Amino acid sequence: MTSPFNLAGTATSEQIRRAEVHSKTCYAAWQKIGFANPSPAALSNAVIARAESRLRYGQVKRYVFKCRLQVLVVRALYRFRSFSKFQEMGKIALGLTVATLGVLAILPPLLLVSTSLKATLAGIAATVIITTSLAMLLLYSPSDLRLTQLATDVPIRHSWQSMQAEAVRRELLQAELDLTGLRKEADIRDRYLRARDAWESAKLRSKKDALLKYDWRSLAGVDFELFLGEVFRELGFGVQFTKTSRDQGVDLILTRLQERIAVQAKGYSGSVGNSAVMEVSAGMNFYQCRRAIVVTNSYFTPAAYDLARANACSLIDGSQIPALINGHIL
Repeated sequence: MTSPFNLAGTATSEQIRRAEVHSKTCYAAWQKIGFANPSPAALSNAVIARAESRLRYGQVKRYVFKCRLQVLVVRALYRFRSFSKFQEMGKIALGLTVATLGVLAILPPLLLVSTSLKATLAGIAATVIITTSLAMLLLYSPSDLRLTQLATDVPIRHSWQSMQAEAVRRELLQAELDLTGLRKEADIRDRYLRARDAWESAKLRSKKDALLKYDWRSLAGVDFELFLGEVFRELGFGVQFTKTSRDQGVDLILTRLQERIAVQAKGYSGSVGNSAVMEVSAGMNFYQCRRAIVVTNSYFTPAAYDLARANACSLIDGSQIPALINGHIL
């Protein structure tokens, strides 16, 4: 028989199982961090705090660099003072040295490119003036008292600014760690929410959900047999329908691994008596099955239950069909 029911669904049982496992894994990861739920405002504040720390760190680093340059200048002035006993003589000596080096550097190119002696002399004179002026400008230094004060103050200021820079650097590092932690928590939470939604969506698209929602209570005869065929296929059984007449009391034969089960379907509006139990018990031996089941969308009489217990036959009434579909019975 071919089932007329459009109950195939778009999500297989394996897809639903994988979605469930992934959802539970993500939930365990979220549980591990204490169900942290950082708000968008907290993330925004963390980004702002990191940006402010970066700005302060850049400002402090620039000031440290400035202090470092001041330290180098003061040290250079001290070395110059120790080199020359007389301040003015030292300036003149260094100025002349710079001027001479400048002339020696400029003179060869001028002699190569110049064709006029006057132009050559003018170039040399200009070079001497410029280099001497630069030397005097670079060698300008404060008084001895002021230089001594600078030699004491500048290293202290540089050391203090370096400590400030280190403190701001640690603050920036902490801001980075805070932001990274919040983003990680938000990512773990969002992964769980997406996995949960995917699982719920898969369940809604499953064949099992379609079977549960189907109006199986109103089915009778062959339609109920076809419906049960869909149910048992979803449970992983191979389903074989018997002949519609002279079926020896068996409507479906289920196979799974080495197991064979004889099933009689009773789509009734009234009660099902012990005759159904006798028929399926006889048909079980005829079809060489190991178990017998009678399924109805109605209910069984007490006599049917008594006979079923005596013959080891399972009875599934209408109240148990949802559990059957969910795989809680077979």
